[in-house]
Amino acid sequence: MKKSILILIIIAILSVGTAFAEHPDSFAIGGFGSLCFYRGTFGGGLSFVIPKLPVYWGINACGGKYFKIGLTGDFYILDMDFTPKFGWHFGLGGFFDYQSWKYNGYDSALSKKTYSYSNYDFGVRVPLALHFHPNKLLDMWLGVGPGFGIVFNGKYKSYNLMGEEKSYGGGVKFFWYFPIEIGLRFWI
Repeated sequence: MKKSILILIIIAILSVGTAFAEHPDSFAIGGFGSLCFYRGTFGGGLSFVIPKLPVYWGINACGGKYFKIGLTGDFYILDMDFTPKFGWHFGLGGFFDYQSWKYNGYDSALSKKTYSYSNYDFGVRVPLALHFHPNKLLDMWLGVGPGFGIVFNGKYKSYNLMGEEKSYGGGVKFFWYFPIEIGLRFWI
């Protein structure tokens, strides 16, 4: 067991050098778009890499029925090339999100309802993508980043036409999500 853990640590250390070898002293910035099947939303964000730190960061936001803002950080365990310009990567990362949802409308009994709701979630994700490097300054990718995490549900309130308030929600639960991402980064 100890030998297996030691081997995995050595592989991870060696992969840092190969995954980040092309731009170890460079800053990168770009953008990406995403479609998340669990939450049914479209979103976008800012992608960046800080020199000498082998983590690919993303700040993302999406809307629709609710507003979400989040942060991801991915470490590429494997970064392999099929050709000098085309390859794939696989990694392990984490995420943190804040979500807020407000709804004004009517329910099935035609009672006016107002909901206000917010929650926080965090967890791990496994990015897997194809990437294309047409030159040393541009990096484009298409991939998935399935994740699993814990959500801390906030309580939300509902008001009917008479102004009566009911509280719902709260608690902690596990969840999964499966975003598809497409993006590009410019290395400076």
